[in-house]
This record gives sequence, structure tokens and C-alpha cells, in this order.
Amino acid sequence: MLRPFLLLFIFSFIFNLNSSGVKEFPYWILLEKGRQFIYSKEGFIKSNLTSAINYLQEALLRKGIYPEANYYLSIAYSMIGNVVFEKLHLQKALEDKDYLLDKSFEKNILFSLAKIAEIEDNYVDMIDYLNEILSKFSSSDDYYNYHYVVQKYENTTGGTGNKFNMSFYLHSYLKQVRGTSGLDFTFNLYRFNKYNIIDTHQSLSKVYLKIGAYELAITHGLVAAIGILTKMYDCVSYYEPLYEFKNLRSFVQKINEYTDVKTSFESTDFWEIVYTIAYATYSYDDHKHTLRAIDTWKLIVDLAPKFSPYVLKSKIHIRNFLLNKSVY
Repeated sequence: MLRPFLLLFIFSFIFNLNSSGVKEFPYWILLEKGRQFIYSKEGFIKSNLTSAINYLQEALLRKGIYPEANYYLSIAYSMIGNVVFEKLHLQKALEDKDYLLDKSFEKNILFSLAKIAEIEDNYVDMIDYLNEILSKFSSSDDYYNYHYVVQKYENTTGGTGNKFNMSFYLHSYLKQVRGTSGLDFTFNLYRFNKYNIIDTHQSLSKVYLKIGAYELAITHGLVAAIGILTKMYDCVSYYEPLYEFKNLRSFVQKINEYTDVKTSFESTDFWEIVYTIAYATYSYDDHKHTLRAIDTWKLIVDLAPKFSPYVLKSKIHIRNFLLNKSVY
């Protein structure tokens, strides 16, 4: 008897909760209900997004200043293609960032604003937003971690005191070492385990390539690539604690031995990042590092999944180089 009664009570409670007027809920429940509508499997259905917007707007009205609600409203509007409202809510969320309970939201807000700036071809604002993420969510020590303390490149030449002097990534990548690629040599020296900002470095690499800032495109691309390799190295080490990285070719083979690690690796943008690095390398310093670019493109041809569009693109660039044609 008790079990049917409990089931009836639970059903009645859920029914009343769903059928109650929006105004009967406290603001934090309204936020959660709106969020659930956005991330439900049927979230792309317009009626669900309308409900999400209604709940979130009521939460915002109820609390007054509620940057989390603005952020989720921006997501809802992006899903229905309303970029104007998406941007307005992101800007409002950023304006009220001091009221965020979870400060990690600020990274998401800044990154979303950077993506909108990219769509608008506003590369100045895009770079500013992305650099603000690096300034707030990473420190210089994140770029030096490895098995030992790596001596930092200080301002020995009277530099500007930039917080992130990542030039050592570029130096190691361009260094000619017999029997090893630039990526091999760099990953043998450095690790980057600030995984939540890999996408920021990737985006900076892409935008710097677009505006012709090739040195920065290579550097940020290298940080992103090393970050992904560091994450995959951690995954492989879970199965083989004594595994040591030798080169990218053998490492990719090792990744492919474990289905979950392989799936995780293929879900990243690693080969797109490597392609961007190679393209920027080709153009950098008046084409003085063309052979390094070809070497990097060849890694894509040999190691990337054959369905990757960057395999064909890399083959074309290598062929054009061999035929003494421009790589564009």
C-alpha cells in the first residue's frame, strides 16, 4: 500500500511543479529549469528554447543582477540564431561579472564574445577577449611545467616584461635536430596541462594567422598542440605508468592501442592546430623555415586519420612545394 501511495505522491509533486506558474519558483530554480531546457536532448526544439528563455528572463527579473542568467540566455539565443540578443546578454554578463558565484563562467563569457567578434571580423576585440582569458585564468608557470624546473626566458634583451614569454616553444620547434620533428623536440622539453584554455590558444593561433602575425600564430598553436599531447600522455600513462614519449609517430601508434584514448584524441582539433602551425611556419620570416613547414605537414599526411580534411590540404601544399609553386 505504501509504495503505490509514494509513487502517486511523487507523480503529483512533479506534475504540480511543472504546471505551476513561473512566478512561484525562486530565482535559482528558474535558472536551473531554464538551463535544463537548453541542455535537454530536445533542446533544439523551438518550444523548449522558448520555455528556457521565459524561465531565465523571469529569474533575471526576480534577482535583478544575475550574470549566470544572462549567460544562459545568450546560449539560448545563439541556438535560435539571434546573434544580437546573444551578444547583448554576454556583454551584460561580463559587465556584472563581479556577481558571479562561479568565476569560471567569466572564461566562458569572454570566449563566447571572442567567437562573436570573429564572426564580425573584429579581430582586435577577439584578440583582446582571448588575451584577457589568458591573463585571468593562467599564469606564467603553466607554460614551464615538466619533470624539472625549466629555466625561464627572462628579459635578457631588455624586453617589455610580458607576462607570458612563450618564445621558448617557438625556439625549440624551429631548432633543427637530426632525426626528430619540431613537435617531437618541443614535447620532449615541455608540457602544458592547463587544459581549460587550450581552446583559447588555438583560437589565438587561428586569428594571428589570419592577420599575418605568423610568429604568434606558431607559438600559440604550439601551446595548444602541446596541451593536447600532454592530456593524451596522461591518458596513456594511466595504462602504462612507465611509458616515455620518444616521438609523435610512435606516440600516435600507442594512442591507437587504447580505444578510449584514441576516441578522445580524435575528438580534439589536434590536426587542425598542427596544420595552422605548418602554414604559419611556411610564411614566417620570409619563408626561411619552409623545410620545417613541410616536415610538419608530412606528420599530418602520415599520422592523421585519412578522413581528416587536413591530410589532403597538406598533400597539396607539399606537392606545390616540390613543383616550385606557391603554397596558398
